[in-house]
Amino acid sequence: MAPATITPRVICLTIVKTDSLHKGPAYSPALIGFALIAGLLLTSSIWQQVTTARFATLMLLAKKIELGQPVSRDAIPTYIQQVPDIVEAGTCRSDVVRAGLTVVLADLDRQNSTDDYDAWAAAMERSQNYLRHALSCLPADGNLWLRLAMVRFAVAAEPRELASLMSQSVNLAPVEPNIVAGRFVMWNKMNAATLQEASRSVESDLRLLLSQAPPLRKSILAAPSPSLLPYVEKAAGPVRP
Repeated sequence: MAPATITPRVICLTIVKTDSLHKGPAYSPALIGFALIAGLLLTSSIWQQVTTARFATLMLLAKKIELGQPVSRDAIPTYIQQVPDIVEAGTCRSDVVRAGLTVVLADLDRQNSTDDYDAWAAAMERSQNYLRHALSCLPADGNLWLRLAMVRFAVAAEPRELASLMSQSVNLAPVEPNIVAGRFVMWNKMNAATLQEASRSVESDLRLLLSQAPPLRKSILAAPSPSLLPYVEKAAGPVRP
């Protein structure tokens, strides 16, 4: 007589089938990759919405300033407090960065070192910090290099540094009319030592001015500073008094 089995055959079959049910579905690498990309896109979209909501009022204020619309007297002092948040958060979204710059420069324009030196100095420091952050985000923006040169000029930076900043602006934004006009405001303020350090950039801007920008040319040639005058006369001939 054959020995009795402890587990009947039907039960053994059931155990085998039950084990097979525990095997998870096989996901292809492509499907896993798609899921990861979708997750990243969703996270990025949510983060962009959070950033927009966080700085929405600051961007609205910047737009009004750029359009020359009136803003309330306390708007800039209030929302300038958000500018360090852009730097601390490492926000590099171009619309946010540029909005912050508009507000920073508007705040700086409000200051007067004679009336309130401490407020002026704080605004200068804030502007420099912000512009360095903006340049870390947008290093190819010639306007940012020009703005940093303007701020550094206001705190009496050395000629070589100013020349370097201005030359970067010339290299990155050689023909944009508004930026060229801004650079000539600075060239006309700079001393002979700074102009000498940046002589190639000064001459490049003058060549452009003489060949492509008649309205701007008229205003620049009308009253060059004593330091800029030799460069103007070299490029355009004697300037009539």
